[in-house]
Amino acid sequence: MAPAEDWVVRTAGDVRAEGERRHPGEAPTCASGISPSGPVHLGNLRELMTPHFVADEVRKQAVPCRHILSWDDYDRLRRVPAGFPESFAEHIGRPLTAVPDPCGRHPNWAEHFKEPLRESLARLGVRLTEISQTQMYTSGAYTEQIIIAMRRRADIGAVLARYQTKRPGQASADPETDPDDDDPQNAGTRAYYPFKPYCAVCGRDDTTVTGFDDETTEITYACACGAQLGPVPIAEVAGKLVWKVDWPMRWAYERVTFEPAGVDHSSPGSSFTVGAALVSEIFGGEMPLHFGYSFVGTSGGSSKMSGSAGGAPTPADALEIFEAPLIRWLYARRRPEQSITLAFDAEVGRVYDEWDALSRKVAAGTAEPASVAVYGRAAGTAEGPLPVTPRPLPFRTLASVADITAGDQAQVLRILRDLTAEDPVVSLDEVRPRLDCAQAWVAGYMDPADRTRVRSEPDTARLAALSEEEGGALKLLTERMGDDWSLDGLTTLLYGVPKLLRGLPISAPPTPELKAAQRAWFILLYQLLIGKNTGPRLPTLLLALGQDRIRYLITPGLYRSVLYSALYSGAQQRGAPPEAGPRPGVPRLPPGPDDRYGLRPVQLIGGPLHHTERHGQPGRGLRPQRGVGGLSPQPAVGDGVQQGGHPGAHLTRGAHLSLVPGRGRQRGGLVTGPVAGEQRVEHTGQRRGVGRHRVLRT
Repeated sequence: MAPAEDWVVRTAGDVRAEGERRHPGEAPTCASGISPSGPVHLGNLRELMTPHFVADEVRKQAVPCRHILSWDDYDRLRRVPAGFPESFAEHIGRPLTAVPDPCGRHPNWAEHFKEPLRESLARLGVRLTEISQTQMYTSGAYTEQIIIAMRRRADIGAVLARYQTKRPGQASADPETDPDDDDPQNAGTRAYYPFKPYCAVCGRDDTTVTGFDDETTEITYACACGAQLGPVPIAEVAGKLVWKVDWPMRWAYERVTFEPAGVDHSSPGSSFTVGAALVSEIFGGEMPLHFGYSFVGTSGGSSKMSGSAGGAPTPADALEIFEAPLIRWLYARRRPEQSITLAFDAEVGRVYDEWDALSRKVAAGTAEPASVAVYGRAAGTAEGPLPVTPRPLPFRTLASVADITAGDQAQVLRILRDLTAEDPVVSLDEVRPRLDCAQAWVAGYMDPADRTRVRSEPDTARLAALSEEEGGALKLLTERMGDDWSLDGLTTLLYGVPKLLRGLPISAPPTPELKAAQRAWFILLYQLLIGKNTGPRLPTLLLALGQDRIRYLITPGLYRSVLYSALYSGAQQRGAPPEAGPRPGVPRLPPGPDDRYGLRPVQLIGGPLHHTERHGQPGRGLRPQRGVGGLSPQPAVGDGVQQGGHPGAHLTRGAHLSLVPGRGRQRGGLVTGPVAGEQRVEHTGQRRGVGRHRVLRT
């Protein structure tokens, strides 16, 4: 949209001009109102974000602007929201601040729902002034306005009757948007009173005003509980004006310049229509600038959220999976009349991609002016920028890593370092809070059917049924994946394997035939690695698993034969004593079907680094490795593993091998992943059937 069509800039200009006209020298006031009767959901958040953007735009122009949030905490409890004990039904009809806190940690029911919203607004950079209607009514701040309304009750009743939208006895279609006596049956008659007392005996508002003296301002009322009270000065009676009178009264009292509202409040005959007449005729104020905004829904859910129905996501829920600037952007990028649909399903990744693309365009100076303006509102406020993730890696990548590693932080860091090999991630703090958002999404919103569960054992049946081409593809992967063990290198190799099998260069352009072959190749890998036809991006998955685990799952026959040969020959060479066994701290596992030499696998602890190591059982060969000073403090593999021979042809160039100092420098043992502090050798090629190595320290 062109700058002239920027609704925030346009509205901010109108607010400044109208505020100066109405109350010269005063800061204009933008207003929001929320009832803390249940969880404050993302639909309610639009009630706050819309005036916030306008007030913040005014402040960016170096002009003071007040944004108030009127908590309608003096409203009655209308119903018990879904998910809360039905025992709270005994409090229906009482003010929200007179209902006990459902968790016992807050002063009352209203504060229970206010606190999480306050925390969310602080993270979103929304600065406002809170006003408790309980405090305003009980302190006597509105006494003069109440008396005016009671004395002008006939005039108010006539206005309400003119716009009455319900027939007598007809229930509201949506009680949330039709609070209290909006359309009283006796409006326009002498018996109508716009004030609703809370009974001094039972505390509920099941009351009927039976009289009011205009001169003495004394009121009498009866309650459904049987109480009869009065005459008593109305200033001493707990109660509040009915909603359609209360709202315009507050416009006048707070000198509100601008207050938007949901489209249900802005339709003909609605609260705004009635309020426009009452604010000037009864309370001597002016109608605020306003417009209606559309509803907020979730993908796969309702187009309009309801707090009482339960299950509606809150701002705190959204902040678990979305960075704060991104949430601001989701609200800022839509015009008020446009509805907003927020994704909590697999579409979350697409939303992050769009935000990242916009961020790059803004940084490069190629974004459209309107997009730059919206981005600016999302990224910061008049007080400065909001915190961001220092290194915003793609959300889908982080989610895949979180899924594959089950949240293991050490493994996450290892994989992210591999993913960013050219400029490695040093600390997970560099990718927070986005990493935390990805982990929360995987834990709370990812479809369980999409979760990645890596096979613990090879799919022997599928491997036995490999075609010649499939076997050749797997062989190419195992031989070449160590050449460039990085995200880009694996991506190139995975897409290139079908090309190489057809005698094409790895850089050959794709054709329909190649694309079909690539899809079949990817499905094969997914089936062998995780038992499904789809999953996380394959390069990320391979980096997460490590080369040993991959070889174990896709070439088990060859790999096991090499493994057992190395272990068995090493055991014979060393003459391990009967008391030998697994290294300390490694759980003993039940023997597997292939444990022909009494060997046990080391259980994977904290990641796949040692997934392919094997140790001897007590009394069956292989003693623990003797201490190695100055190297890894972790218990290491037995001597037989390092001393076992292996055919060098089975090792990929660049593969790492465990090595005991002073032994086996020309004939290493198993392929393992590098472990910090451990002395290792790197395989650099074959000569006369024996692997050549160079000593490394990691």
